[in-house]
Amino acid sequence: MTTYKSDIKVISASEEKVFNVVNDLNNLQILNEMESPAEKFQILEYDRDSCVFTVHDFGEVGIRISERQANKLVRFNITQLPVDASGEILLSESTRNETQLQVAVQVELSWTLKMMFNKQLEKGINTFADLFEDLLNGWLIKNG
Repeated sequence: MTTYKSDIKVISASEEKVFNVVNDLNNLQILNEMESPAEKFQILEYDRDSCVFTVHDFGEVGIRISERQANKLVRFNITQLPVDASGEILLSESTRNETQLQVAVQVELSWTLKMMFNKQLEKGINTFADLFEDLLNGWLIKNG
């Protein structure tokens, strides 16, 4: 398995508040309030533990939460891909109202596929983390 990690993102809220948003996929409804994600992906269905979305120029992807560690970690399986993949959202409170967030994805790739898609995967994981940063900072500030 190859692991791709995003840059560390800073969310202006406590670990608990950030965790309460990212550990429940029903909160994806807040994406409907944002314009920019619609250009990159569209959420087709979601519930507390899973979601299916379409990524522009890629296709459908599914996520199912497999583990939660309160205020620290949300681990998930990635489905509807031609390769095995999983990921996690890691949280670490740096100050009382500031949380560091990092997204990590593990993908089973052959050497050839890794050579072909390595840059796109690195860029994609950071784009995903940037979306989380913008989404969480905007929504948590607005809704406290």
